[in-house]
Amino acid sequence: MLLFADGHRIGRGTDGFDLNSLPWTADWPAEKAFLLRVLDLAMTRRGWELLAYDPPFAMDYLHRYRAMVDGWPAPIAVVTPAAREDWRVPPPPAYLAPCPEHGIYQGMLGCRLCDLNIQPPPG
Repeated sequence: MLLFADGHRIGRGTDGFDLNSLPWTADWPAEKAFLLRVLDLAMTRRGWELLAYDPPFAMDYLHRYRAMVDGWPAPIAVVTPAAREDWRVPPPPAYLAPCPEHGIYQGMLGCRLCDLNIQPPPG
């Protein structure tokens, strides 16, 4: 889910979610700890050198999102799960191909760092 979070590239209304919407398992405490480690790493600006700009609001958003995740108690049991693909099934191999220039997964829509609709032009 984190690798292919391209909702903003598809259109409005597809990029928001509730923490309870994530496919938590019985091992959710470890999954939550992993998400917190990912956010901690992002807050060290890991990989930001790949961006064509310095995102002015990203650090504030990361801190706020981390506080939200950290304060989240536990997943709410879903009585009737929403119909969705089984997240445990790997995506098609083409989605896992790394971008030759940036080395990140291309996903369904291609490399997000090569997409000039997302990245401002250099200079």
